[in-house]
Amino acid sequence: MAGFFRRRQRSCLSGIIALSALVVLYNAFGSAFVGLPWPQPQSATKQTTRYESSKPWEARDTTTSNVEAKLEEHMSIPEILNRYGLPALVFHFVVWVSTLGSLYFLFYFNTSLLQMLPEEIQQRVGAGSQLGYAAAALGAAEVLGPVRLALTVTAAPTASRLARQYEWFCKAEEMIVGNIREFATKVSQIFIKA
Repeated sequence: MAGFFRRRQRSCLSGIIALSALVVLYNAFGSAFVGLPWPQPQSATKQTTRYESSKPWEARDTTTSNVEAKLEEHMSIPEILNRYGLPALVFHFVVWVSTLGSLYFLFYFNTSLLQMLPEEIQQRVGAGSQLGYAAAALGAAEVLGPVRLALTVTAAPTASRLARQYEWFCKAEEMIVGNIREFATKVSQIFIKA
């Protein structure tokens, strides 16, 4: 009977991991292609874009003002959270947890991956230690941080737009963000007084 529950937990856990990976892939790649134009057949008339010129000797549109404008379009994490709010934060957290969980189980079921690490780290991780697997998974998840950030930047506008269609979500988001800001100001006041 115990074996049945163990198998059931593993299959449920693998189902959760597969579902979270599917959600991440859909949000990463599905939302990235929403709204893009379909390719036109070759017989269609070709229109020149701003980067292409009808005359090959003309320079492309890469003046310094255009480059500066593109650099200003780059947003930092606080700007992303201010603009897209709770959906961006929740999406980033879900991607982080699923990455951490997936890497933990990858190291747990495939210990040969740990042997690829440097000898010093292998000794610190320890052979077969649950805490060692967790530490290795956390380290690998932090290495994958830029990928998670790219997924968040890609999916945040779509997730925010879809979630904010519902009035109940907007009210809940306003309440949660208000409570977080209130808590942050109280904590900052404690540190200022100390």
